[in-house]
Amino acid sequence: MTKKEIREEVRQAMLAISLEDRQAYEASLWQDLQAYLSANPIKSIAFFYGFGGELRTPLMIERLMDQFQILLPRIQANYQLSFHPYHRGDVLETAYKGLKQPLADSPQWQANQIDLMIVPGLAFDLSGYRIGYGGGYYDRYLLNFPGKTLSIVYPEQVLPDLSPVMENYDQKIDRIIVAEILKKKKGEY
Repeated sequence: MTKKEIREEVRQAMLAISLEDRQAYEASLWQDLQAYLSANPIKSIAFFYGFGGELRTPLMIERLMDQFQILLPRIQANYQLSFHPYHRGDVLETAYKGLKQPLADSPQWQANQIDLMIVPGLAFDLSGYRIGYGGGYYDRYLLNFPGKTLSIVYPEQVLPDLSPVMENYDQKIDRIIVAEILKKKKGEY
């Protein structure tokens, strides 16, 4: 399969996730994210504002704001990203493909000021390979990013091996947390 075919297949799988499963996945991911954050010395987190079939991140961001400095990406010229502080009540503008981003005049943080970047994408494998949306924005930024990287994903986004379609500019993620649905067996309480 090509990257384009993988993107389309995973995008359709994500859109087909039921509301019940999505809520269970998000509860699982929230617990695992909290465990990760409590085990690592982190003060600032670059997150993303999920939309469409992506992980719904606004509630997670809201919950984390009291403990961490949250930053959100802003699309710049030449397929570049910048990261800006986000606080309760800040206005976000709608950009390319519906992405919510900080306003142009908001302060910008440098890569070395960010402890953890939670990286979005469409497809992942457990060795850290990731296929994004096709613009290369995060791959360019991660090339010189010194902090930790983490992706929190639905099981539908995880494929056995993406290495055959990876290219030299594709950046790996340090750690991937995959949601689980904890279903009780019949008779368990």
